[in-house]
Amino acid sequence: MKQNQKLKITGTIVKPKFKGTKLEIEKILKERDATIHLMPGGYRPVVTVFGKTLPEVWETSVLATYLYGIDIKTHYDKPGDPPSKDCKMTMVIQNPFQEPRLHRCFPAGLNVLEIYRQEVIEGVHDHWIAPKEGKWTYTYHKRLFDYILTNDAEEQNKFFVKFNPKITALRDYFRSIIADEKNKIAPVVYAFVKDIAAVEASGDVVIKLKEMFRKYSSLFENVDENSFIEKINSICFIDPILPSHSEKMEEVHGINQIDYIIDELSAAPYSRRAEGITWMPTADPQTNDPPCLQRVWCRMFPDRHGQQVLNTDTDWRSRDSYGAAFMNIFALTDLQKCIAQRISEKIKEPVKIGPYTDSSNSYHIYGKDHVAFEKFLESILKRKFKDRVWTSEFAKDIFEEERKQLAENPDYAFKR
Repeated sequence: MKQNQKLKITGTIVKPKFKGTKLEIEKILKERDATIHLMPGGYRPVVTVFGKTLPEVWETSVLATYLYGIDIKTHYDKPGDPPSKDCKMTMVIQNPFQEPRLHRCFPAGLNVLEIYRQEVIEGVHDHWIAPKEGKWTYTYHKRLFDYILTNDAEEQNKFFVKFNPKITALRDYFRSIIADEKNKIAPVVYAFVKDIAAVEASGDVVIKLKEMFRKYSSLFENVDENSFIEKINSICFIDPILPSHSEKMEEVHGINQIDYIIDELSAAPYSRRAEGITWMPTADPQTNDPPCLQRVWCRMFPDRHGQQVLNTDTDWRSRDSYGAAFMNIFALTDLQKCIAQRISEKIKEPVKIGPYTDSSNSYHIYGKDHVAFEKFLESILKRKFKDRVWTSEFAKDIFEEERKQLAENPDYAFKR
């Protein structure tokens, strides 16, 4: 956007509450490429931000959210918390690896940033998935590199892996005996598999299978108890599926969706099917902390010289714009770079890193963070942009130290 070009605002302007900073923020926004769509009466603000570098685009996005976001409460509010500022946000970073790549004012710090990058790219803390112990319900690495559908987030790293070889057979059988197509086969099968684990542990197979038949019989059509027990017994026990029954059984892993993206685009760079998802409809709705990232989509386009350029989109259900978005984008653009490098190795041709487009359904600044955000805002407004950013070279030694610490101790976590 040119210096004297006006900030693009459409619709009815709803004046936000702020502390004398409106003109100063608008001055910054006028120098950036941002479009704000405002509509009254039950419509959320829709914001689009376009820029060359990561820190520029992120900074613009949080300033626009603060100034034009609608006030609304969230699931995580505590009594007395003010409402969050919220909008629909789309960010386009034209050159994700153009320097400067780091913003000095994002709240977590460079040590935490490198650890988070390794959590997403390397899965260094996947072993922390243990909701019943008060630990994590997911990691993006686990969902993207080793997706295992389950109806309990607790089981992503446990017995569910053992049953994967026979899930297809169980699904096919249930499809043949469940009459109503409106019934969702997959959730039933995965709930059934959890019950099967209890049957195997009890050792009293026939009695337990009779109990299970009664539990699920309302879904079945044209199947009697004896045939049900015989079929399930043959699938799950006579032909053993548990490692305790067969020492020769190979370990079964989930779906590596990043490998799929790489293979798909290596074979057909124009493919519209190269994507990975994180949402697990059988498990995530009942957790208090479901994934924010929903989808990673990639496609390659040739530049004017015929060289392939990897474009990457990410879609987010919900996003803490101030507390998390910068780290999210830093890690996901690094994933974009890894994908480009691996495609290049596979097709034996250079692959450029193209634009990164990031879209959030709910992009917010939590009410509990308003005091901290106003300090952030004060820091932004009193310094020039060149004094609000760092190059990657500045953080090189810090990042190297964090990599060393994690290599020595997988449970290492930098204390802020």
